[in-house]
Amino acid sequence: PDPAKVAAHNARFPDGTRQPALLAAQAAPASYATTPYFSNNAFRFKNRNGADATARIVFEPHAATRYLDGGAEKTLPDLFLQDELEKRLAGATVGFTMFAQLPAPGDSLIDSSLPWQGRERVELGRLYVNALAPQTRCDDMVYMPVALPASITPSDDPILLSRPAAYAISKARRSNWSRHGAAERQAQPRLPPFPRAWHAATDELDFKRNFSAWQHFALC
Repeated sequence: PDPAKVAAHNARFPDGTRQPALLAAQAAPASYATTPYFSNNAFRFKNRNGADATARIVFEPHAATRYLDGGAEKTLPDLFLQDELEKRLAGATVGFTMFAQLPAPGDSLIDSSLPWQGRERVELGRLYVNALAPQTRCDDMVYMPVALPASITPSDDPILLSRPAAYAISKARRSNWSRHGAAERQAQPRLPPFPRAWHAATDELDFKRNFSAWQHFALC
Protein backbone atom coordinates (compact mmCIF):
# COMPACT_ATOMS: atom_id res chain seq x y z
CA PRO A 1 0.00 0.00 0.00
CA ASP A 2 0.99 3.58 -0.59
CA PRO A 3 2.01 5.02 2.84
CA ALA A 4 0.94 8.51 1.81
CA LYS A 5 -2.55 7.32 0.85
CA VAL A 6 -2.85 5.33 4.08
CA ALA A 7 -1.83 8.38 6.11
CA ALA A 8 -4.32 10.57 4.24
CA HIS A 9 -7.10 8.04 4.83
CA ASN A 10 -6.27 7.82 8.55
CA ALA A 11 -6.26 11.61 8.84
CA ARG A 12 -9.68 11.79 7.22
CA PHE A 13 -11.15 8.82 9.13
CA PRO A 14 -9.29 8.66 12.48
CA ASP A 15 -11.83 6.24 13.97
CA GLY A 16 -10.61 3.69 11.42
CA THR A 17 -7.28 3.45 13.24
CA ARG A 18 -8.75 2.17 16.51
CA GLN A 19 -9.33 -1.47 15.64
CA PRO A 20 -5.94 -1.99 13.89
CA ALA A 21 -4.26 -0.50 16.96
CA LEU A 22 -6.25 -2.79 19.24
CA LEU A 23 -5.35 -5.86 17.18
CA ALA A 24 -1.68 -4.89 17.01
CA ALA A 25 -1.56 -4.62 20.80
CA GLN A 26 -3.08 -8.09 21.28
CA ALA A 27 -0.91 -11.21 21.31
CA ALA A 28 -1.80 -14.03 18.91
CA PRO A 29 -3.98 -16.81 20.36
CA ALA A 30 -2.44 -20.22 20.88
CA SER A 31 -5.59 -21.79 19.45
CA TYR A 32 -8.96 -20.82 18.02
CA ALA A 33 -10.30 -22.79 21.01
CA THR A 34 -8.44 -20.78 23.69
CA THR A 35 -9.45 -17.23 22.86
CA PRO A 36 -12.65 -15.27 23.51
CA TYR A 37 -14.63 -13.75 20.64
CA PHE A 38 -16.37 -10.37 20.74
CA SER A 39 -18.90 -8.77 18.42
CA ASN A 40 -17.96 -5.22 17.45
CA ASN A 41 -21.60 -4.37 16.78
CA ALA A 42 -24.49 -4.20 19.21
CA PHE A 43 -27.89 -5.87 18.82
CA ARG A 44 -31.29 -5.40 20.44
CA PHE A 45 -32.70 -8.33 22.40
CA LYS A 46 -36.36 -8.62 23.42
CA ASN A 47 -37.54 -11.17 25.97
CA ARG A 48 -40.89 -12.96 26.13
CA ASN A 49 -42.25 -10.27 28.43
CA GLY A 50 -41.56 -7.52 25.89
CA ALA A 51 -38.64 -5.96 27.75
CA ASP A 52 -35.65 -5.17 25.57
CA ALA A 53 -31.96 -4.44 26.01
CA THR A 54 -29.02 -3.64 23.76
CA ALA A 55 -25.99 -5.89 24.03
CA ARG A 56 -22.88 -7.10 22.31
CA ILE A 57 -22.11 -10.82 21.99
CA VAL A 58 -19.16 -12.48 23.73
CA PHE A 59 -18.04 -16.11 23.39
CA GLU A 60 -15.79 -17.32 26.23
CA PRO A 61 -13.82 -20.55 25.61
CA HIS A 62 -14.28 -23.54 27.88
CA ALA A 63 -10.58 -24.25 27.52
CA ALA A 64 -8.21 -21.95 29.38
CA THR A 65 -7.51 -18.69 27.56
CA ARG A 66 -3.95 -18.79 26.23
CA TYR A 67 -1.92 -16.49 24.00
CA LEU A 68 1.52 -16.75 22.42
CA ASP A 69 4.49 -14.55 23.08
CA GLY A 70 6.15 -12.90 20.10
CA GLY A 71 9.01 -15.37 19.98
CA ALA A 72 6.76 -18.44 19.88
CA GLU A 73 4.54 -16.93 17.20
CA LYS A 74 7.48 -16.33 14.87
CA THR A 75 8.42 -20.02 14.92
CA LEU A 76 4.99 -21.24 13.77
CA PRO A 77 3.72 -21.65 10.18
CA ASP A 78 1.12 -19.27 8.75
CA LEU A 79 -1.77 -21.73 9.12
CA PHE A 80 -0.85 -23.01 12.58
CA LEU A 81 -4.24 -22.03 14.03
CA GLN A 82 -6.13 -24.06 11.44
CA ASP A 83 -3.80 -27.04 11.83
CA GLU A 84 -4.04 -26.91 15.64
CA LEU A 85 -7.84 -26.81 15.56
CA GLU A 86 -8.06 -29.79 13.21
CA LYS A 87 -5.85 -31.81 15.57
CA ARG A 88 -7.81 -30.66 18.62
CA LEU A 89 -11.17 -31.58 17.07
CA ALA A 90 -9.88 -35.03 16.21
CA GLY A 91 -9.83 -35.81 19.92
CA ALA A 92 -12.39 -33.54 21.57
CA THR A 93 -15.24 -31.09 21.09
CA VAL A 94 -14.45 -27.38 21.39
CA GLY A 95 -16.88 -25.47 23.59
CA PHE A 96 -17.80 -21.84 24.27
CA THR A 97 -20.27 -20.07 26.53
CA MET A 98 -22.22 -17.29 24.84
CA PHE A 99 -22.93 -14.10 26.78
CA ALA A 100 -24.74 -10.84 26.16
CA GLN A 101 -22.44 -8.03 27.30
CA LEU A 102 -24.52 -5.13 28.62
CA PRO A 103 -23.27 -1.57 28.12
CA ALA A 104 -22.03 0.70 30.89
CA PRO A 105 -23.27 4.30 31.02
CA GLY A 106 -21.54 6.17 28.21
CA ASP A 107 -20.81 3.09 26.05
CA SER A 108 -21.75 3.88 22.45
CA LEU A 109 -24.54 1.74 21.01
CA ILE A 110 -23.77 2.78 17.42
CA ASP A 111 -19.97 3.17 17.20
CA SER A 112 -18.41 -0.26 16.68
CA SER A 113 -14.88 1.19 16.75
CA LEU A 114 -15.11 1.84 20.50
CA PRO A 115 -14.71 -0.96 23.07
CA TRP A 116 -17.34 -1.21 25.78
CA GLN A 117 -16.58 -0.76 29.46
CA GLY A 118 -19.68 -2.66 30.63
CA ARG A 119 -18.85 -5.60 32.91
CA GLU A 120 -22.34 -7.08 33.34
CA ARG A 121 -23.03 -10.20 31.29
CA VAL A 122 -26.05 -12.45 30.80
CA GLU A 123 -25.43 -16.06 29.82
CA LEU A 124 -27.35 -16.99 26.67
CA GLY A 125 -26.24 -20.52 25.89
CA ARG A 126 -23.45 -22.86 24.87
CA LEU A 127 -21.80 -23.45 21.51
CA TYR A 128 -20.01 -26.72 20.70
CA VAL A 129 -17.87 -27.27 17.62
CA ASN A 130 -17.13 -30.88 16.74
CA ALA A 131 -15.84 -30.66 13.15
CA LEU A 132 -14.65 -28.28 10.46
CA ALA A 133 -16.88 -27.81 7.44
CA PRO A 134 -15.22 -28.47 4.06
CA GLN A 135 -13.81 -25.35 2.45
CA THR A 136 -15.99 -25.91 -0.60
CA ARG A 137 -19.08 -25.63 1.56
CA CYS A 138 -17.88 -22.41 3.14
CA ASP A 139 -17.00 -20.83 -0.21
CA ASP A 140 -20.68 -20.94 -1.19
CA MET A 141 -21.84 -19.13 1.96
CA VAL A 142 -22.29 -15.45 2.60
CA TYR A 143 -22.42 -14.11 6.13
CA MET A 144 -25.31 -11.73 6.74
CA PRO A 145 -25.02 -10.25 10.26
CA VAL A 146 -28.52 -8.74 10.12
CA ALA A 147 -30.21 -12.08 9.27
CA LEU A 148 -31.22 -12.66 12.88
CA PRO A 149 -33.52 -15.01 14.79
CA ALA A 150 -36.80 -13.85 16.30
CA SER A 151 -36.49 -11.42 19.22
CA ILE A 152 -33.12 -10.06 18.06
CA THR A 153 -32.81 -7.02 15.80
CA PRO A 154 -29.89 -4.89 14.59
CA SER A 155 -28.87 -1.74 16.42
CA ASP A 156 -28.63 1.56 14.58
CA ASP A 157 -24.87 1.15 14.11
CA PRO A 158 -24.28 2.33 10.50
CA ILE A 159 -21.37 -0.09 10.07
CA LEU A 160 -23.59 -3.03 11.00
CA LEU A 161 -26.29 -1.90 8.60
CA SER A 162 -23.79 -1.52 5.74
CA ARG A 163 -22.12 -4.92 6.20
CA PRO A 164 -24.68 -7.09 4.31
CA ALA A 165 -24.22 -5.16 1.05
CA ALA A 166 -20.42 -5.32 1.37
CA TYR A 167 -20.51 -9.06 2.06
CA ALA A 168 -22.80 -9.67 -0.90
CA ILE A 169 -20.27 -7.90 -3.15
CA SER A 170 -17.49 -10.00 -1.62
CA LYS A 171 -19.47 -13.20 -2.29
CA ALA A 172 -20.02 -12.18 -5.92
CA ARG A 173 -16.29 -11.53 -6.35
CA ARG A 174 -15.37 -14.84 -4.75
CA SER A 175 -17.80 -16.64 -7.06
CA ASN A 176 -16.32 -14.86 -10.07
CA TRP A 177 -12.81 -15.80 -8.88
CA SER A 178 -13.73 -19.47 -8.57
CA ARG A 179 -15.03 -19.48 -12.16
CA HIS A 180 -11.70 -18.27 -13.55
CA GLY A 181 -9.48 -20.86 -15.13
CA ALA A 182 -6.13 -21.75 -13.55
CA ALA A 183 -4.17 -19.59 -15.99
CA GLU A 184 -6.39 -16.57 -15.33
CA ARG A 185 -6.14 -17.02 -11.55
CA GLN A 186 -2.37 -17.27 -11.80
CA ALA A 187 -2.24 -13.96 -13.65
CA GLN A 188 -4.28 -12.12 -11.01
CA PRO A 189 -2.79 -10.74 -7.77
CA ARG A 190 -2.79 -13.18 -4.88
CA LEU A 191 -4.61 -12.18 -1.70
CA PRO A 192 -3.30 -13.13 1.75
CA PRO A 193 -5.22 -15.84 3.60
CA PHE A 194 -8.00 -14.61 5.89
CA PRO A 195 -8.86 -16.15 9.27
CA ARG A 196 -11.73 -18.55 9.26
CA ALA A 197 -15.08 -17.10 10.33
CA TRP A 198 -18.28 -18.17 12.02
CA HIS A 199 -21.06 -18.95 9.52
CA ALA A 200 -24.69 -19.96 9.92
CA ALA A 201 -25.20 -23.72 9.73
CA THR A 202 -26.86 -26.55 11.61
CA ASP A 203 -26.27 -26.80 15.38
CA GLU A 204 -28.97 -25.39 17.65
CA LEU A 205 -28.05 -22.99 20.41
CA ASP A 206 -30.56 -22.32 23.21
CA PHE A 207 -30.80 -18.73 24.41
CA LYS A 208 -31.32 -18.61 28.19
CA ARG A 209 -32.48 -15.94 30.63
CA ASN A 210 -35.74 -15.29 28.72
CA PHE A 211 -33.97 -14.49 25.45
CA SER A 212 -36.15 -16.97 23.55
CA ALA A 213 -34.56 -17.50 20.13
CA TRP A 214 -32.51 -19.94 18.09
CA GLN A 215 -29.23 -19.46 16.27
CA HIS A 216 -27.17 -21.91 14.26
CA PHE A 217 -23.41 -22.05 13.92
CA ALA A 218 -20.61 -24.00 12.30
CA LEU A 219 -16.97 -23.19 11.92
CA CYS A 220 -15.84 -22.53 8.34
